[in-house]
Amino acid sequence: MSNRAAILMAAAFSMVSGRAALAECGMAMGSHGDHDAGDHDAVEGHHEAAPAYRSPGLAAVLSLTPLPVDFGNFYTDNVGWGVAYTALELGLAAPMMWLAADRGMGHGSGAANGWSSGDRNAMIGLVSGYFVVKLVAGLHAAHNAELFNHEHQSHSVTATIVPANGGAMALASLRF
Repeated sequence: MSNRAAILMAAAFSMVSGRAALAECGMAMGSHGDHDAGDHDAVEGHHEAAPAYRSPGLAAVLSLTPLPVDFGNFYTDNVGWGVAYTALELGLAAPMMWLAADRGMGHGSGAANGWSSGDRNAMIGLVSGYFVVKLVAGLHAAHNAELFNHEHQSHSVTATIVPANGGAMALASLRF
């Protein structure tokens, strides 16, 4: 058998076995079918999990929303940091709202509207802290999206038939 015929036979076998694996898993008919948990990973690319890409820009924008919730870290599946940043944001937003409601949102200066210089300084500190936490949460969410994408890169297996000693063929594969 010539090298060309061996290569064609190997390619045909690969296509047939790939279709058989798809049919066994139910993909050939367009459904997932019933299969064991072990069969789930038998076919490369057959995953029911969330998409394996998270946009760093979207993660940052979601964290920078004015609401005191860190949607960006939740989007990147980093629930722990999402809860931590949300708690910090709520911890700063609650006293801001209380101070604004207690002292009123009137304009002007002095005691006419109930705001003392200490109240104004406290509000400036709370608002500044809130913006800093939002900024750090946005940067952290973008970084987490990059890490998520790096960890969930699809790995491919490349199989190649190479000539071996004595005219035989050998199968070599690389994973990357």
